[in-house]
Amino acid sequence: MKQIQIVFLGAEKVGKTSTINQFLYGSFQDKTDATLGHCYSETVFLPNGIFQNVKIVDTAGSDEFPAMRRVNIKNGDYLVVMYAVDNRQSLDQALNLCQEIREIKGKDFNRIILVGNKIDKKDTREITTEEVLRKSISEGILWCTETSAKLNCNIRCLFQIILQDYVISYDLYGKSDKGVSKYKTNTKNSIMFKSKKLSVQNLVYSICSTTIPKNA
Repeated sequence: MKQIQIVFLGAEKVGKTSTINQFLYGSFQDKTDATLGHCYSETVFLPNGIFQNVKIVDTAGSDEFPAMRRVNIKNGDYLVVMYAVDNRQSLDQALNLCQEIREIKGKDFNRIILVGNKIDKKDTREITTEEVLRKSISEGILWCTETSAKLNCNIRCLFQIILQDYVISYDLYGKSDKGVSKYKTNTKNSIMFKSKKLSVQNLVYSICSTTIPKNA
């Protein structure tokens, strides 16, 4: 079975390493060294009950090593693009990265997950959930969520987005030679997102979903 490769991208200090460590090892450190690039290879439990080997690539800040970044994007099956909700510049960099991904992978590539980390920093928050949802809709980004690596909030949900799509997209019994999710933005769902006031915490947002949680 093909190994899944998940690539984490984003500005420096948005919490890429902390998010990966929280998911894999259940650990968090307030201060981590700057990442020059690191790969994790672990076996995870898929939603359908099968174990699968996953490679997670933790990259340097988005302005560093552009040649290596392009290689990682090219090889990635899923691209997690992170920003910090208390740093507006990091969101701008994240949206630029989403554009770069489509320049490299093709304009129809839709396995991009936009993630706003550090929702525990309520007092210094600069970016609202609603703003990012609007931007996601306009950019055609199907998945976005908000997390706190420090509080372990929505970390597993982030990876569930990926693993559930993998189960849907790949025939685990070898009958399919295609691995690309074909989800498309649904206009009706987009209108629903625009008209609803969504909670900041504990939700995973997917524009390709057919429902919005009742507590939104």
